[in-house]
Amino acid sequence: MIIKEEEEEDDEAEAEEDEMVYSGDRIKLDPDYLPEVTVATGQPQNQKKKAAKKLHPCPDCGKTFDRPSHLERHENTHTRIKKLAPDYTCSYCGKIFAKPSKLARHERGHTGEKPYSCCKCGKCFAEPGHRKSHELTHNEERPYTCADCGIGFFNQSKLQRHQRTHTGEKPYCCTECGKTFARSGGLKTHWLSHTGERPYLCSDCGKSFFSSGDLKVHHLTHTGEKPHCCSVCGKGFAQRGNMRAHERSHSGERPYSCADCGANFAHSNYLKIHRRIHTGERPFPCPVCGKRFILSGHLGRHQKTHIPKNNT
Repeated sequence: MIIKEEEEEDDEAEAEEDEMVYSGDRIKLDPDYLPEVTVATGQPQNQKKKAAKKLHPCPDCGKTFDRPSHLERHENTHTRIKKLAPDYTCSYCGKIFAKPSKLARHERGHTGEKPYSCCKCGKCFAEPGHRKSHELTHNEERPYTCADCGIGFFNQSKLQRHQRTHTGEKPYCCTECGKTFARSGGLKTHWLSHTGERPYLCSDCGKSFFSSGDLKVHHLTHTGEKPHCCSVCGKGFAQRGNMRAHERSHSGERPYSCADCGANFAHSNYLKIHRRIHTGERPFPCPVCGKRFILSGHLGRHQKTHIPKNNT
């Protein structure tokens, strides 16, 4: 049975996104930029189709709820915290917390500190819960298996989330711009692109990012660290997902299949780019003439045509 661990880093990112955080007396997520969220739930064919589920976003932290009463109960937690003195303030971004433990957890997103290590393989994590989830990957039993690629999972929800990489399903839709996402965490991070907020700051160069995961990857450009090595040829990679995609060049495995034409790919990102051929999506517009492109590299080559040629 094939073992898959790359879901763990997504769990870490989603745990960070669920944290309730503030910046001084002003909430950083502007309610004007928090649209209603529609989730088009994918139902099996043997089930009756349900209407799209409308989620109600919290104007303070962006967390979504399927019932207004649940949102109201959640907002009361913000009200209680706002009454507290802001004793626990993040020294990196100014967000405040009700408990020192939550502040410490949040600041590890800035520093990249991972004090909890797996006793079996030594892999480190920022949270003990993430370590516990990882340690289960050393167990052999994975009763939920993907019918497309054979990867096993510990629970049904992770299997369903994984299957979207094969089907291309993106049930979480931003009603501000229409962009869709496979996971709710991706939608929450995307909202920041509408507000302009980039709360994660690189201490080396000052560049800011939408998510702690992006900041962690960026830090590797300063250190030059490539901790993930190919088991076949030893080539190093900064990200585990890129290393695994590379290893498939040795094995010939292409587990990501296009639902429209059946083309197979070694990496989910390759499938994502390929699907633009079918959807017609061209997300990279030229700022000069407005022409749009499927790839940023194509846009870069096109922009050179606008540069006046030297007539001398």
